[in-house]
Amino acid sequence: LGEAANLLTLSIKDAEIHAGEFKGITVDQLTLADITTIRSSAFAGANIRKLTLKSVGSIASGAFSGSHIDEIVVEDDKYKLIDGILYHDGELVYCFNKSASRILVPSFVTKVCAGSIDSLFELRQLSILHADVMFEHRAIINCSTLNTVELVEISNKTLRELFDAVEKISFIKYSGNSIKRKFFAHMDNVCEVEL
Repeated sequence: LGEAANLLTLSIKDAEIHAGEFKGITVDQLTLADITTIRSSAFAGANIRKLTLKSVGSIASGAFSGSHIDEIVVEDDKYKLIDGILYHDGELVYCFNKSASRILVPSFVTKVCAGSIDSLFELRQLSILHADVMFEHRAIINCSTLNTVELVEISNKTLRELFDAVEKISFIKYSGNSIKRKFFAHMDNVCEVEL
């Protein structure tokens, strides 16, 4: 679409959305219908006031990372939008709620996709209160105010795998059955860990 496109309304139908497809555009309203795939980084650098998704086959991890989307409307039964967070088939795809101060990962989530919790500058607490959640590498990025993590057993080896701003976390509440010392490796800055 080009890096300096400024449009009021744009509708795209019967397409695959590639990485960088919307880089640098500003759009008031964007509607995507009958899309086969939205690739990773498709919306990086995009500024969209309202995005409407209608019949989307799949959304790759990181598809919305680095974007600024004010409002999203989902008209597709395969996807759920709950409190500004997009879910699909057990995956937390992306958090569009940029004013979220706490995220509670629902019990139906088994995977948190890469870049899905991105640039939430008011996020203070993340709670994962059920076991067996897998976090893709860099699932949580650019969340500099995140300081409290509450979790049970997760599939990752260490917390450093989960957070790029791990040095900001001051409190971790862990209620898993087994604890591995290496899980908290290189977490010297954490003030308090409750087991």
